[in-house]
Amino acid sequence: MTLRSVTHDLAGSLWCGPAALSIISGCPTSKCSELLLEVRQRITPWKKAATVKGIKGVYPREVERVLESLGYRATRVFNSRWCDCEPTSVAKFLRERKGADATTFFLISAGHHLMVVKGRKFVDNKTRKPVWIRQAPGRRKRLEVVWRIERLNAKAC
Repeated sequence: MTLRSVTHDLAGSLWCGPAALSIISGCPTSKCSELLLEVRQRITPWKKAATVKGIKGVYPREVERVLESLGYRATRVFNSRWCDCEPTSVAKFLRERKGADATTFFLISAGHHLMVVKGRKFVDNKTRKPVWIRQAPGRRKRLEVVWRIERLNAKAC
């Protein structure tokens, strides 16, 4: 798996949920937004449906299910609600990766923002293309959830 640039094909703002899914899967953000809407309607059918352009915030379970439908496995390796540990920053988590984790794909939720990291490269909706971790915005944000991303039988968009 390679770290891709965001493929943004919708008019308007680029939000972090569809951007993160686009980075991982290579699908355009319009397709990722449609998948998020489908998953959201299955999880909470009683809520009013948003528009494709209206995907501004996503829940962790929605991201996991969309990745699963695209042929990826998202395994939670850290959740701030699970531990009574000191708050950890994104920079500290990235520094402490060892062995195989140093080259693994990670989807990180920090400060209600999603970002994708592989090796020493970082991409989110602000950078839109891979940049070095040292140049990454939001490195000092507190970790909320970290997923290890594995490709199973990924489908083309």
